[in-house]
Amino acid sequence: MIEERLDLAIRAGDLDDSSLVMRRTGVFGRVVVAAPAYLERHAAPSVPEDLTHHICLVHDTEPDSDLWRFTSPGNARTLNVRVSGRLIANGSATLLLSVRRIRHRPPAGGAGVRRFCAAAFWSAC
Repeated sequence: MIEERLDLAIRAGDLDDSSLVMRRTGVFGRVVVAAPAYLERHAAPSVPEDLTHHICLVHDTEPDSDLWRFTSPGNARTLNVRVSGRLIANGSATLLLSVRRIRHRPPAGGAGVRRFCAAAFWSAC
């Protein structure tokens, strides 16, 4: 940041550089979504563990991107679920486009289940 002459950076996720100071300003919720066409062929997951039996679309941004973390209200319990699927992409736009495509074009749709930052998903719908 110093080399780039930045006084402030806003990021989501963990802080990799321990020489920087971080202050939490908020929390992004996540949603798990699937196209209606997919859910017509596969039973909707009712608990996070059900995702191990589904085709998931993975956003490959870090090691263990296929490990989806679920936290109960009040952070009382955390559950990690390892998912797998046929599409792994390192760009959220690619995955967002795939969800839009499968939501609005049912004949080509139903690619799988995807986890999104709630704000990014709802603002794009």
